[in-house]
Amino acid sequence: MSKKYQKKTINNKPIYQKISQNKIKNIDTIIFDCDGVLIDTKKSYDRCIELTISYILKNMINKKFSKFKISKTTIDLFRQTGGFNNDYKCCYVIILKILSMMPNNLIKSYKTEYQNINQKNILNTFKKLQLIKIKINKLNIESNLNFNNQKLTRELNKFAKKIKRIDLESIENQIMNELNKEQKEFLTVTKEFLNYPKNSKTNIIINVFDEYFYGKNLIKKVRKKKSINFNRKGTIENEKIIVKESTLIFLKKKFLNKISIVSGRGEIGTKVTLKNLFIYFNSRGNGFIEDLAREQKNNTKFDKPNPTVLKRSASRLKSKGNILYVGDSMEDLLMTQAANSTKNKQYLFAGIYGTSSSEQNKIKLFMDNKADIIISNMNDIPKLISE
Repeated sequence: MSKKYQKKTINNKPIYQKISQNKIKNIDTIIFDCDGVLIDTKKSYDRCIELTISYILKNMINKKFSKFKISKTTIDLFRQTGGFNNDYKCCYVIILKILSMMPNNLIKSYKTEYQNINQKNILNTFKKLQLIKIKINKLNIESNLNFNNQKLTRELNKFAKKIKRIDLESIENQIMNELNKEQKEFLTVTKEFLNYPKNSKTNIIINVFDEYFYGKNLIKKVRKKKSINFNRKGTIENEKIIVKESTLIFLKKKFLNKISIVSGRGEIGTKVTLKNLFIYFNSRGNGFIEDLAREQKNNTKFDKPNPTVLKRSASRLKSKGNILYVGDSMEDLLMTQAANSTKNKQYLFAGIYGTSSSEQNKIKLFMDNKADIIISNMNDIPKLISE
């Protein structure tokens, strides 16, 4: 453990504090991430990533992908890079990496079929996937594909560990750089087919993911759609609330209206899971990146670790002292650090490790990247700031 951190115990769990108690006392605003902080999403978002990748690959190349499993370790490795707070992006990069491993003797056939579909300019993404599935099946080549779960997991993990630059273009180039000319041409056509991250209405990744996540009970409301494609419950219904109402009552009394949420998810989904607890957060300061990205009409970047939404929230809450952002990911930490100016440090970061599949690895990750505070659970905060 770094000598710079002071170890304490709250609720029988260790916390690690790098900053002085005076800085904590000067906090006048507290902003929360949602997933893994306020809400336990292990059985919603992670499961949705698995379902989305499996469904798209099953249609695009091989029906055997209906049994494909993305390991929790793989998802964690991608998220630890700091560039995959957006689960759409995570699905896209994993799909692209898997398709880059297509056997050379099949690339020409698949490339031709993808090109034919691209030229049709089909707007309905589900019809587009079904059509490619029919065409690929008619080619009778799926039996030649031998994608092994263990091999794929090994290659994906290896790739995630090599990611240094987290912008999408750099990651795409990293995949491309390992390919020959024919493979690069195939992946270029594939990218056009997937149409990510363009218009969400015609984007395969976003449309499939949202239907799995929100399910038949919410998708029409969230996406303003007239029809559904999956007649099933959304994985959002597997979520559980972490934050206790007693914690929010304490924070509301101490910080008044200077409590908000800045999250990668959408507002409707957050309200559905938090229920009556949602009213404790200042709606003016709340920032839901999924909604902002869907509604944007320019090239503004909202995804974490970009600090735009965090700084906007703090401004709307009229923060005058230190601002504590509570998150559970590398993106959250990088965003908080990016929000700070070199001359005037206002933003502090509290990293949550208790919802991680490996608490020790998460603690080390936060320590190595100089998190201000590391705590097990957001319900530890009242005791932390009362000392």
